Amino acid sequence: MAKRAGKLARRYAAALLAAAKREGVASGAELRTLAQSVQRFAEHYSTDRQLQTALISPAFPREERERALAALCPAVGLSELATRALMLLFHRDRIAHLPE
Repeated sequence: MAKRAGKLARRYAAALLAAAKREGVASGAELRTLAQSVQRFAEHYSTDRQLQTALISPAFPREERERALAALCPAVGLSELATRALMLLFHRDRIAHLPE
């Protein structure tokens, strides 16, 4: 299972890198900032049980969970691109894999 999760994480990381390059985020410093912001969110997510529950629990309607994530991302300083990447993970039911 861990091997599969690692492949999944690499696939999404590569997609985020490709999207960043398409949007003109080309410098190493900009890419590091993007990666660090997603990593900080992932670390917070991995330690915050309430956040995990709020984003993945079927006890909350999907639309509410989506709105919560959409509001949280800019509130914690994530860029538009990082926010879109996390929203993609959410829509593909992969947000729980974020810490990987």
